[in-house]
Amino acid sequence: MRNPGFLRLMMRIFGKEPKTLSIGSFRRSGICVRAADAAAKSRLGVDDVQPPLRDLLWDKSMEGLGLLALQGKELTWAIKKTVKQLRDRLPAGPLKSTEDLEELLSEFGREVRAAKARERASLEEFLARMGDKTSIADWQQSVRDRLLAEAANRARFRTVADDDYDKAHGPYAQIPCPTVFRKDRVDLDSLLRAIREHFAREQFREVAVDAEEIKGSRTESLAVSEAGELLLLDGYVPGDAWKEYWTRVAPVLRFNIPAVFDKDGWTAFLVEQQGETDRHCSTPGTLPEVADLLEEGDDASFIRRLVMAWNCHPASLAHAYGVREERIAPYLIQFDPVLLEKIWADKQLFCELKASPRDRYSLASPWCTLDLLSQLGGGEQAYDPVEKAKLRFDKPQ
Repeated sequence: MRNPGFLRLMMRIFGKEPKTLSIGSFRRSGICVRAADAAAKSRLGVDDVQPPLRDLLWDKSMEGLGLLALQGKELTWAIKKTVKQLRDRLPAGPLKSTEDLEELLSEFGREVRAAKARERASLEEFLARMGDKTSIADWQQSVRDRLLAEAANRARFRTVADDDYDKAHGPYAQIPCPTVFRKDRVDLDSLLRAIREHFAREQFREVAVDAEEIKGSRTESLAVSEAGELLLLDGYVPGDAWKEYWTRVAPVLRFNIPAVFDKDGWTAFLVEQQGETDRHCSTPGTLPEVADLLEEGDDASFIRRLVMAWNCHPASLAHAYGVREERIAPYLIQFDPVLLEKIWADKQLFCELKASPRDRYSLASPWCTLDLLSQLGGGEQAYDPVEKAKLRFDKPQ
C-alpha cells in the first residue's frame, strides 16, 4: 500500500515520484506519525529517502504534523483552518531544498500552537459562560442508571418483535430539527412577518414553494407548524440578525439532530433574553472538541467540565417553558458512545429505555426529542404538528 499524499509531497520536493517509498518500512525506524484520529494513524516509509531529507524527517519537532498538513489529512478541529492557510501559501513549483520545507514546517508549528491556544481560550470562555455544572453530574448519572436498570428489568420479561423495535426507534426518515417558540411569546402572524422581513434584509426574495429552481441560486425552504402551546420552525434561517430576534421573543429552543441512521445523539441550544443560557448534547463524546481533547490526552478534569457544560440543567429548561422539572429531567441525560452502541444492539433494552411509559420513542433514539417536545407543551401534536405555512426564499449567487 502506498500513501498518495506523502508521495505527492515527495514529488513536490524532487520533481518526480521516489519509487522506493512505501508504507511499512517506517515500522523499523520506530517513529510514529500522530494523526488526530486514531483510525487515521499510519506509518510512513523514510528509510530510502535521500539523506538530507531523512535527517529532516527524523526531527522530533515536526512529529509528522507538517507532513499530514501538506498531504491534506484532517487534523484536530482546532488547527484545520491553520492547516488550510499554510497549504494556500505553498509555492506553486517544487520546493528548492529541505531548508524550504523545514521553514514551512516551522511556520506551521508556530501557527498550530497559536491556533490551539486560541481554541483553548475559546473553550475556557465557553465554560465560564455555561457556569460550573459539575454538581449535577452525579445526579444526572443516577437518573440515567436508574432508567437503564428499570428498562433492563422490564426487558427480561418480554420478547421484542421487530415492529416494537421499529416503533421505539422511529421512522427511518429525516428527523425534524425545529426551532421551538412559545405561542404566548410570539404568535403565528408575527413570526411569519419577522421571517419575511429578515430574508428581505439578507437579499433573498420570496418565491412560490413549487417554483422551478434557478441554477446557481441559493434556496432556503422553511415550514412553520403548531403543536399545542408551541410554534415550530423547521428550516435554516441565515444571518446573525435572526439570533437577535430570538432574544426578543425568548425563550427559544433550537434542536440539531443528525441523520436517523447515526448514533451521534442530538443537541439543543436554549436561548433567553440574555442570549444562550444552556445547551445539551446526549452523546458529548462524539462532539469534535471533546473527541479531540480525549485523543490528545488532555486534563481529565477539564474534559469533565466541558462534557458537563453540554449537559443542560433541567431547571433552566423547565423554567423557560413553564413546566415541572421532573417531567423533563429524564430526557436530559448523556450516553457514552460505547454504551449507546450496546443499547442499540439489545432490542429489548432499547425498546424499554423510555423516560415515561407513555413515550413513543426510546431515549437511545434521537426521535425521543419529540417526546421531549410533548412535555414542553407540544402535547400529542408534537408527534404530528399542524402545518400552518410553507415558505421558500431564493438568492442569486
